[in-house]
Amino acid sequence: MELWELLDAAGSPTGELHRRGDALPQGRYHAIIGVWTLHRQLKRVLITRRAPEKIICPNRWENTGGSVIAGETAPQAAARELREETGLHSTPGDLIQVATIQNGQVFANCFINYTAQPPDSIVLQAEETVDYRWVSLAEIDAIIAAGHFAEPEIIQYRTCRPFLAQALQDL
Repeated sequence: MELWELLDAAGSPTGELHRRGDALPQGRYHAIIGVWTLHRQLKRVLITRRAPEKIICPNRWENTGGSVIAGETAPQAAARELREETGLHSTPGDLIQVATIQNGQVFANCFINYTAQPPDSIVLQAEETVDYRWVSLAEIDAIIAAGHFAEPEIIQYRTCRPFLAQALQDL
């Protein structure tokens, strides 16, 4: 059973715990993370394809993401999700937070992660992801235009795109 710490409308913890799967109370929010991994040598962004069994956005492309579990900070959750979904290891201190987006009852904390690990070293999480690609921002734009990117992550991408473009340019 996964527990989340609820947030108020300002994004501050309320001290209340919430069980994943239950409806969020009115006026309460929960924190998620999104990680955009940039490959230093390829100068590309990692995206993964959601498993076909997923209830939300099956077979759609996305960045690494997930919920912040009670007792975790957003950077800790980002490092955990990155490790679980891709096999890439980063510490919370390695991740650079570039945005926090409030959307519905969610606060999405967006991070950039740099890696120089071999591009084929990605280890996908069973029942979560089934494929991965290293792509340019133009390719992500095309995937979105074709309707093949997970809808909830499009807002994250559009908010983070200027930061991603600058980070890729600086590589």
